[in-house]
Amino acid sequence: MRSTTLQERLASIAVPTDATTERDVQRLVWDFVDDRKAAGWPPERVIVAVKQIACEAGLRPSTMVIKGDATLAATDSFLVEMVGWCIHRYFHPE
Repeated sequence: MRSTTLQERLASIAVPTDATTERDVQRLVWDFVDDRKAAGWPPERVIVAVKQIACEAGLRPSTMVIKGDATLAATDSFLVEMVGWCIHRYFHPE
């Protein structure tokens, strides 16, 4: 799976997303994870790559994401969700 497919999809969405868009992005993230895991990438490298792809698509975290007691913005929540998808898929492939 090309990272550009994920990046193009992320660049085309508005956050917060609807359920259909979220499932589409989740599938693309899972495809990316599967592809990179098969190539021998460790999980932390996959996560960094997905975060970089999101950043290049215009989804950048706010400074609130590092504050434990802060309410997250929609983009921050979506990025956290994407990282969760990476971890889950890497260690629990279906």
